[in-house]
Amino acid sequence: MVKTLSNRDAPTPSNADCVWLLIAVNALAYAAWLWQPGFIYRQLALWPLDGWYPFRPWQLLTYGFIHDRVVVLHLLLNMFALWTFGALLAKNLGRSRFLGVYAGCMAGAGITQLGLTAGFGIAAPTVGASGALFGLLAVVALRFGSEDLSLLFTPITLRARTLVAIIAMSELVLALWLPHSRIAHGAHLGGLLSGLLIAYGFREEK
Repeated sequence: MVKTLSNRDAPTPSNADCVWLLIAVNALAYAAWLWQPGFIYRQLALWPLDGWYPFRPWQLLTYGFIHDRVVVLHLLLNMFALWTFGALLAKNLGRSRFLGVYAGCMAGAGITQLGLTAGFGIAAPTVGASGALFGLLAVVALRFGSEDLSLLFTPITLRARTLVAIIAMSELVLALWLPHSRIAHGAHLGGLLSGLLIAYGFREEK
């Protein structure tokens, strides 16, 4: 995980309400999964095209709001990252566009993961917001490329573009080398690519 170190466009509470809304939905979804684990698992997780349960189109978005029921750190770290990058982009892009970017990155991550699971014959589902968060990181890298980012809890500092390039290459290698890992590297890579495409689209609008 990464965090911003220097940033002249620090978010304010008034423009981060949509990020708090997303965090609240994730928290409610976690509580719902504890209450109704069977329904949430079958209907809202992202199931492979040939998975144990049927794939449904809405799962390309709903999977990003549910997290590991046992390892609560999965939820907490993702929500920390959502606040870190989401609040910055919500101010820079505006609420509506930010939510569109978040949804687009989540769907792109899910589609990539579906392709990976189909290619490697994986039947287990995918959950978590990580793919969308990797997409936000890619957008931050292109819109704030000269800003410094650091690996969380370490003194290592790199320019945003450099760090994202390293992460993208790492996720590509891991997705192909460890396709059956419990970590959805395919979703991470798909989120990054989706974020890059969206960010370049914003550049073309100028």
